[in-house]
Amino acid sequence: MDQHVYATDFILINNRFYEKLSPADKAMLLADAQIAGNAGRSIQEINSAIGLSHLIKEGMHVYQPTKAEMTEFRETTQPAIEKWLAGRIDKSWITGLKQAVAEAEATQRAEIKK
Repeated sequence: MDQHVYATDFILINNRFYEKLSPADKAMLLADAQIAGNAGRSIQEINSAIGLSHLIKEGMHVYQPTKAEMTEFRETTQPAIEKWLAGRIDKSWITGLKQAVAEAEATQRAEIKK
């Protein structure tokens, strides 16, 4: 319930093939990939909800961390993870990931306000 792991779904395509596509076909492929990703995420969310419901029905106590606990979790774990990653990947990936997360969170907050 701490939301620290989300599986990543990949859609891969051979670059030589992709570069031969028309701009319209590239746009269609990218749009379809986004639709497929959203559908896959939705299926995962449904399966998680069904599984959680089953566990609760079977007697498991499920604890949902508070916003303050989630903030503390992030602030406690993120520096160590970033340090570990910095020795293994280009730092631009870390910066890009943090930016993407911030943008996604801002979008989510905006959607909730609607």
